[in-house]
Amino acid sequence: MSTRPLPWAERLWSAVRYGGASVGDMAERPQLFGVTVFSLLAMVSLALFGTLQIAAEHDPRLGYLELAGACAIALNALALQATHNVRLATHLYLLAVLAFLMLMLVTGGTRGTGAFWFFVFPVSAFFLAGKKAGLYWMLVLILSSLLFLGLASADIISLAYNFVEIRQLLLSVGVVTIGIYAYQQARERSESLIRSEQQKLDQAKNEFLALVSHQLRTPISAIAWFSEMLLHGDAGKLGTEQNDYVKQIYDSNRRSAAIVDAIVTVADLQVQHIHVRLETVDLQTLCHEIVQELQQTHPKKGVAVEEHYDSSNTQLRCDPALARTIVRNLISNALKYTPAGGRVMVSVARTTDHVRPKSQGSLAITVADTGYGIPKNQQQNVFAKLFRASNIKAKDTDGTGLGLYIVKAILDQVGGSIRFESAEGRGSVFTVLLPLEGMRRQVAVKGAKHV
Repeated sequence: MSTRPLPWAERLWSAVRYGGASVGDMAERPQLFGVTVFSLLAMVSLALFGTLQIAAEHDPRLGYLELAGACAIALNALALQATHNVRLATHLYLLAVLAFLMLMLVTGGTRGTGAFWFFVFPVSAFFLAGKKAGLYWMLVLILSSLLFLGLASADIISLAYNFVEIRQLLLSVGVVTIGIYAYQQARERSESLIRSEQQKLDQAKNEFLALVSHQLRTPISAIAWFSEMLLHGDAGKLGTEQNDYVKQIYDSNRRSAAIVDAIVTVADLQVQHIHVRLETVDLQTLCHEIVQELQQTHPKKGVAVEEHYDSSNTQLRCDPALARTIVRNLISNALKYTPAGGRVMVSVARTTDHVRPKSQGSLAITVADTGYGIPKNQQQNVFAKLFRASNIKAKDTDGTGLGLYIVKAILDQVGGSIRFESAEGRGSVFTVLLPLEGMRRQVAVKGAKHV
């Protein structure tokens, strides 16, 4: 019997876990997770309190008000999933919770439990809004409580707690606030030290890799040069068996050079940056040249390559070396991971998709294949450094797992994007979007090479 969750259960868990965001969004804005979880807890709590008020304590007005609050928090959570505006959603959530805390100060909450929820507020305020904003929210809570206490002293409203209970409540909340603030201060200091040490370690590692890789280029170039001389007969004619051995040496050396180039590129991505050199490049011509080149040099035969180019203008202001790196990696991977008898499709076309706000559209470079595909449970790692799918490792032991990482890193630098669809055993489709306005003129990879 299958244990796979029902589709609705998967969607619910995804909403709770990621707040409707992708894994990439979660890496950049982890507050999405916190706001979604706290919203879910507050929504469930208010719904339960409202039901109890109506059914057990026979106070329908307060019960319906709490149910309305649960709906308001739910709407705020849905708006967060649609807009990903974490800052606004956080403030609206805390404002709603603060309003109901004041309501519980008046009513006492269900069975007089209102005071307990005052101690939950500091946790959510500091966790969601941050250390500095959390202090402001706690100040608002205390001032609001004092305001209600003043109104009660003037007999304008009545409170469920006496003056001594409220005083002790506010003092206790103040102590909790100081404790959480001190904890966050110590944690941030510790994390800052760890990040600093990690950055130093990463920099030393990347500099070492770059140094070693650059030093390896000299003997690799020498091997390639002497191998070509032997294959061309400059040192005398080789026998058939000798020629095959030298050809294997030449091919292995070329793969070694590709690995070294990939390592240098990754190191450059992290420790060396230069400004993008913008030129007008015809991406249709660029893609066709790379297809012709790879068909001549790629060791695998029997893979048909189809080219489809938009009849409209496919010129773009971009760095030709970086554009070549992106396209070459995608087409090379498609050829490499498509078995004999399969097809690779390369296309360039204008699209209305927007990479940037207010963009006029994009040029889409699409590379599709009928190859091995990527297992669904591994697709979230496609652009990770050194990633190679398990089904690929069993069929092809060569490869560094750096090609797509390099493509994604370059696009992030120059203002482009990449997306893909894949199914194991049915192939993959990778689409690069570059804005019609051209690559962003900012830092980019120095000396990027193909894998």
